[in-house]
Amino acid sequence: MIEILQERADANPDSVKKVLIIRLNEFKDARKRSPIHHVLGVAYKNLGDYDSAIYHLNAEDSLLNDYAPEIEIAVNNESELADIYYQRGDLVNAELHYNNALKLVEKSNDYKLKSGVLLSVGWLSREQGKHALALD
Repeated sequence: MIEILQERADANPDSVKKVLIIRLNEFKDARKRSPIHHVLGVAYKNLGDYDSAIYHLNAEDSLLNDYAPEIEIAVNNESELADIYYQRGDLVNAELHYNNALKLVEKSNDYKLKSGVLLSVGWLSREQGKHALALD
């Protein structure tokens, strides 16, 4: 169900947000609450409410610390946070979260995930005027 809602968070974030806010209170288990916070963060990001998006993604991050999630979940969380900070123009925090994602993704065999993080780090480096690093 979460996968479907995550896809719909791009197309209709307001409806997804309303459904998940209600569902969030139904679960006490961190493994069930963390993906809801993630999708809520994405929905709020898509609505341009970056403060709420950061709140929910940080809540997901706190819950992820309660159990050992798959690397991909932690990387996606860090990448979403970095993207939001990047969009807000806060390049310092964007760099911090992209670097966290980069450290995590080194443990993964998912090359698509790795290339996505490396591409994002490259865009950030270019934005910061670090052109040689961006090309690297």
